[in-house]
Amino acid sequence: MADRVTGRFQTPAPPEMEILKVNDPVLTELLEPKLRLIYGYSSPLFLDKTLVGSGTFIAWNDQFGILTAHHVPHNPLDSSLRFNFSASSQQRLGLALVEFAHCFEFEMRNLSLVNIAAPVDSEDPGRGPDLAVIKLGNKAVVEAIAARKLFYRLDVRTFERLECSLRDDGIFVICGAAKECEQTGGPELGFTEVMTEALTTYYGGMVPPSGRRFQQDGYHYAELGVEYATHDGLPGTFGGVSGGGLWRIEVSANAQGRYTVSDPVLAGVAFYQTAVVDDQRKIRCHAGDAIYTEALNQLI
Repeated sequence: MADRVTGRFQTPAPPEMEILKVNDPVLTELLEPKLRLIYGYSSPLFLDKTLVGSGTFIAWNDQFGILTAHHVPHNPLDSSLRFNFSASSQQRLGLALVEFAHCFEFEMRNLSLVNIAAPVDSEDPGRGPDLAVIKLGNKAVVEAIAARKLFYRLDVRTFERLECSLRDDGIFVICGAAKECEQTGGPELGFTEVMTEALTTYYGGMVPPSGRRFQQDGYHYAELGVEYATHDGLPGTFGGVSGGGLWRIEVSANAQGRYTVSDPVLAGVAFYQTAVVDDQRKIRCHAGDAIYTEALNQLI
């Protein structure tokens, strides 16, 4: 068992996207700070030093939490990886907050869980819904996270962000830590062994065939395509990315070809990967309305 968990940020170059028709190094350079911003809101989630998923730091009113998929704390396949929030719990939740070896864990019994939407069919996890928020009630914990990361406020420009999240144009990015990319090294900074998780951004477009939107059981979903045939270095499976945020970045160009790139808007939460068909799989996400209406209404 590794002594410590550390996060590492990776930003692969954007693939050729249907929506842009280009792979422009100027655009890539403009995107870099936007991806850093997404990274600032994101973290892998660890249960007693085992990677169990990903999440996005959020805030509303005077409260703070981690937005993730419902099945991350309620692991349906392995009972030993289910979160226990009871007063007698000995579990610890770990986060990766910086890019060097560090230890940031806190007791699960000091947290609470809001089950936003539980799956309707345990035999069909891709059907959804699948959304939850881990509430951070301890002021010291919140301050420690805020010193190193960012909290995305759901109660600021809520309607504007909801509308933006539901548009199909622009670049869509999923940020999460794939278990397959985990590496173990060390010693480093006093730790004999260090687990490194690659908190990675995966790009795509929402315009078919790159992506698609659909509705089921009263919820809206968005899918982002992952092309194995044309892009090297992608993980064979995206286990661990569940709970990571789906983000939309708006891109426009003037008559002279100069790009304008917007700040990222949280546009969904990843929770399921389809099987690989014809060298492509889909990452299924809750759409933005599940965040700005369903989740926010339950949290407030």
